[in-house]
Formats: sequence, C-alpha cells, structure tokens
Amino acid sequence: MLQAKITRRAWKQINFRSTKTLLAAEFLHGLYQRHDPFLNPIRFCNTIVYFHNWRSLSYAPTTEWDLLGLRFGGRILRQFEKVKPELDRVFSNPRQRSLDLINELALTNLQSLNDLDLGDMLLVSHHIPLGEIYDVNMVQVEHALHFAIDVRLQQLGYNKIARQETISKLCWTKECSSSSSEENNFLHFILECQENSIYDSNVVLHKLIDFVGHYQTLGAAYGATTVNIEGLKHRFNELVQQDSQIIIKMLNRHLIPPEIDTKILNDQLVSELVIYFKRAGIVRDNNKKLLGRISRHRDSFLMEIARRKSVSIDTLRLYLLEELIQLLEYNIIVPESVLKIRYSEGVVFSRSEHIDRPNAEFAVTLKEQIVNISSKTILRGLCASCGEYQGSVRIIQGATDLTKVQFGDVVVAQGTDFDLAPLLLMAGGIITEEGGMLSHAAVLAREFHIPCIIQVPDATQLLCDGTIVNIDANEGVVRLIQPDSMIHDEFITSTNTFENMILSLDRAIDKDVIGQKAATLLLLQEHKMPVPENMTAISIYHCSQIAKQVAIGKSSLLKEFAMQIISHYNKFSTTRLSFRSSSLGEDLASGSAAGIYESVIDVINDYSCVYTALKKVILSASAPSAQIYHQKNFSELYGIAVLITPYMQFDLQGRALSKSLFKNDNVLIEVFESTGRNGGEHSGGYLLEFPINSLPRLNTLDEIKNIYLEKLQRIAQFSLICQEFMGSTIELEWGISSQSIILLQARPIVSLV
Repeated sequence: MLQAKITRRAWKQINFRSTKTLLAAEFLHGLYQRHDPFLNPIRFCNTIVYFHNWRSLSYAPTTEWDLLGLRFGGRILRQFEKVKPELDRVFSNPRQRSLDLINELALTNLQSLNDLDLGDMLLVSHHIPLGEIYDVNMVQVEHALHFAIDVRLQQLGYNKIARQETISKLCWTKECSSSSSEENNFLHFILECQENSIYDSNVVLHKLIDFVGHYQTLGAAYGATTVNIEGLKHRFNELVQQDSQIIIKMLNRHLIPPEIDTKILNDQLVSELVIYFKRAGIVRDNNKKLLGRISRHRDSFLMEIARRKSVSIDTLRLYLLEELIQLLEYNIIVPESVLKIRYSEGVVFSRSEHIDRPNAEFAVTLKEQIVNISSKTILRGLCASCGEYQGSVRIIQGATDLTKVQFGDVVVAQGTDFDLAPLLLMAGGIITEEGGMLSHAAVLAREFHIPCIIQVPDATQLLCDGTIVNIDANEGVVRLIQPDSMIHDEFITSTNTFENMILSLDRAIDKDVIGQKAATLLLLQEHKMPVPENMTAISIYHCSQIAKQVAIGKSSLLKEFAMQIISHYNKFSTTRLSFRSSSLGEDLASGSAAGIYESVIDVINDYSCVYTALKKVILSASAPSAQIYHQKNFSELYGIAVLITPYMQFDLQGRALSKSLFKNDNVLIEVFESTGRNGGEHSGGYLLEFPINSLPRLNTLDEIKNIYLEKLQRIAQFSLICQEFMGSTIELEWGISSQSIILLQARPIVSLV
C-alpha cells in the first residue's frame, strides 16, 4: 500500500506492550512487517515503535489502517469461501519448529556454548518466533474480520452504536483465555484456602510459587516484568480476606452469555465470520503463550552474556540484537553516552515506505505526540464489552500499580498485557487507548462481564486519578461526572504550591508555554536589558483550563489562581498589579495581535480585583474578534497566557521604533507624559529622532527635561540591540522615571517588515 508521505498527525496507536528490554521492542518492530501473501497481500508499509520507560507504543498510519480494513475485510466479505481455507491453514499451524526450540532451550546449558554458538542461538530464538509463530500479523487478521462483521451488520440494518454493542456480545465465548484460566485457578485456590482456613503455610507458599511460574510464561511474551512472589503474596492476602461470595461472583460472571438479536444469530454469514473471529482470538492468545515460553529465556541469554563480558544485565537490557552479537563476537561495547540517551529519551523504531517527489526528505521523523487537551466532557471509543458503570478513575502504567487499584475502580491504561490481568479483574470498568476486539483487555472484560471501551484517544492524558466517570460501553461513550478534575499537566503537582501553578519568569521558558510577549521579555532579560522585576505568568494550558471551567459555569481553578497570585505578591508588599495577555499569535514578524486581547493595568491586589482582571484577560481569547483573527492569521498558533507584573508608575512613557518612519537612518521615539498608568492612558505626545550613527548628539524638544535625555538615548540604543538579535525592525514600549528605565514590551513592526 505505497502512498504519499505520511504526516505526523496521521498516526494511529495500534498496540501497547510492557517491554523490559530493548530487544523485546525490536521484536515488536519486526512483527509488524509480517504478513501472509496468500491470505493477505496487504501489509503495513509504515510503522513506528516507540520504546521508553520500559514500555513500547506501536503506531501505523491511519490511512493504512483504514485501507487494511477496506481491502482485506472487503475481500473476506466478497470471497469468504476462498479466504476460509487460508484462515484454516494459518490457524492450524502447529508451530512445530517453535516447540522444538523450546525443548532445545530447556536442554541447553548456555555456559557450555562458545561465543559464536551462543550468538547463533540468540538469533534463532529471536527470528524463529517471528517467522513461524507470527507468520501472519494477527492484528491485521483481527481488524479485517472485525471490519467484515461490522459491514455485514450494517447491511442487516443496524446503526453504528448497535453494531458496536452487538460485536462485543458476539465475541463472548464460554471458554476462557490463557490469562483468564490462570486467574480462575488462582481464585479457586483462594476459595480452597478460605474453606480450609489455610492462610499462612508452606502449602500456600509452594502453590504461589507454581502460580508465579505460570504468570511469568504468560507475561514474558513481549518482555513484560511479570508478577513476582512478593506481589502474588500481597494479592493473596488481599483476596483471602474478601467475602467468599465476592470471589464466587468473580468466578461465575464469565459464564453468563449475553443476549443477542435472533435476526443476527440466524444470519449464516455473521455466524461464520464470528466463528473465525473467535478462532483468531484463541490463536492470538496461544501465540502469546507460546512466545512467552521462548522469551522467558531472554534473561538467561543476557545473564550469560553479562557474566562473560563483565557487563551489567541492566546495561544489556538497552542493547539491540546486533549489538549483543557484536559484543559476543568482537567485544564491542555500546558507548555509555548512547545508553544514557536510550534510557532517558527512549528509542524509535521506524519503517518508512512511501512515494515522494525527488530530492524530498524521505525519512519519517517521529516526535512525541503533544496531546491537545479537549474541552469536551465526553470521550468516545469502541465498545469491547457491554455494560454501564460509574466509578473513580485510576491511571495504570504497569503491574507496579497493583496496590493503587481498589475493587470497583475504573482502570484507564494506554494498553494492557498479561501482567495487568490482576488489576483488570478488580475493575468495575476498563478504558484503553489502543487495542482491538481481541486485545487482552477486551477479552478479559467480556469473559468477566466488565464494561470496557477501547480505542479512546489520549485517555490517560485527558483523565486523572480520582476523576468520576460514567462508562456507557454500549454506546462507546465515557462521560465525565466531575470535569473540574481534568487537571493533568507538568506544572501541577499534588502539593499545588505556588511554584507549581504560577510560573516565575526568572528562567528560560518556551513561548509555547507562556506566549510570545512573555517569552520576548525573557529574551530581553537574557540580554541584560531592564524589564519589570518579579514577573510571573499563568501558562497557556492553565488559561485554557480556566476558560473551559468558566464556560460550563465553574470557577474553582480561577479562584485558586487568584488566591495564589495575591499570596505571592503579598510577600513582596506589592499592592498593585498589571495583567497582560501573552498569546502565541501576537508580536510576530508575520503579524500582530495588538488590540485583540485585553490588558488590565493598575489592579489592586485583593481577591475581587485580581479575580475580575484575570478572568477578563483570559476570556478575551474567546471573544469573536480574537477567534476571527486567529482563523485568518494563526490557526496553528492559538493560545493565550497571562503575564503579571507589579504596577509601575512612570514620569514618561512611550514607544521606540528602531527604524524611523521618516528617515531610515534614525531611531524614532514617541514620548508621552504619563498619567501614572503603565501601558494605560497618556497625555501630551512628542516625537524625537536620534541619528543611528551619532546617538550622543541628541535632537530633543524643549518640553523634555534634561534629566531624561540620557535615558531616552539608552532606550534608542536598546531598540537597535533588539533589532539585531530579533532580526527585524522593532517597536519597544518603555517607561522611565528619574530612577530607572523599564522595557514593557518588544515586537516587530509589521508594516515595515
């Protein structure tokens, strides 16, 4: 499916895995290239696997994902009798070479192998599963069958919501998946201990050790850090204290079949498609279990290499396959600097195949996607398991969050793997960002009748711990019951201190956070120019959150910021403040937003005044004139921050233009006699011109007292310095008194650029 070059915004997350080695992420990268040309000649031409924090997120272009469903799923609908034998062939593959490899690994003493043979066995252990267990990418098969069933239900007259609900019901099966079977065995053991009052004995310990072995096999497929004996002990102690009826209910809930419309059950094509869909789920489950039996030996390889080469096993977890082979054969060590970057920033595996114009940049560059927090209080996804539930959100990153989840919580995760099974079974509802109808979360949710919605974009970013949500899985909708709790940003921590919520402008901060005006003042400050002291800002993100709350009649965040501002400036005995907008789309060489937003000057530092001023500036970004301006000029740069400074009273105020409107080799200064309002009203205007090449020889007006001449000269010099490092003709807003010069704003002169 060769196409034009993919844009950054066109990627769809298709998988999530816990991966405790870079080698496991490399395996995933290879997996997405797998396809069976007889079954499905279509494959992914562009994929990305992002490995960071021992997790791997996989992406494919949205266009390829949609085309895969359309072409492969469409072929299944049109030529199902031809496709069925190919599906049977793939599903019935005994994976004999992989089974032989498992036996070989169990019988081999790795220490007895020389370096070359050890490297060969490592290569075989990596590539045989890719070639045989994953002779076809089951994600593609699942997606195509799901597409075919959905289209058939549409032909039968069902709308989108009804189709989603029906497909989740059709996926139900009485037979448990591998992970569910292990969970059921564990729960039966809990009941047995309760009935016989066995709570702490060697019998329990030995049985738990057996369970750990089973869990490790299930979870090891892609390198997840599986449950250890201590974690399982903790879970045993938690469950054994529960009422036995709760455990029995957990065991029996997967036995209740869902009700399905007779019209659908009587449709032969739907029935056959569902049979193959369920078989695909069983094959996918068995594949992961088989892969886990091979992958659990990965640590044995790494430990042996670490022993031979005197390299720590934690270091080897950041090695690629070829780097491990070169370490064995040639003693080549990956530089420490490279490993540090891999650990801190992660690794991107990308496959890029596309057509493009000659001499264009062909490589796809992946940047971590920036989530645009939505103002909606409704999130949408795909129904994986029917039902409705309301509860408190718990964001889950991995199995280490076991103690974080309480019975009945709504578990929200990017994706799930075997290691998260214990958490999912405690949940009252499940939400994931990725996954298909046969994904781990979807299968477990259906088996245990837990409402589940998958493919909810950015759910872990849009929700946070404690948010109360209502899950209507039948419609694929998540409704926020407490939208005020949608606070999820690097500048807010659990302590909510002033430093976390209000940004002190005493260091470099990107304009994407504080807007162009505030960022430019920081630039002037960096060049040792006089700017207001004790400047602070409210970030663009927080201003957007305040605006969203106000729009739905809430004001808790606005009140909190107002109180924090007052508290901060009271420490400096500041009694009056000024509030200005700082937008992404203002003060640019390509255009100016002057007059578009509100500024409120000379605000008394009490609650009522600060609250009103802050609200006025923030909401000015929502005014029709501001929205029209951004749509016409800066649709990609929308966002407003608030710049806060102590109010300053000046004797004179004005503007300096680094290039005169009248004579190009002059600096033009406009001077006003201040009424005491910085940036506000003025009276009595004057124009002065300073020759650029002879600034000391000032051409002044008699009305300007000699005490200000040196300062006006300095302002003219400042304007030229700004022009030099900002690369454009500059307008400076300034204020002076007998004691000081303060630069209030710097922006390009659009009309002269």
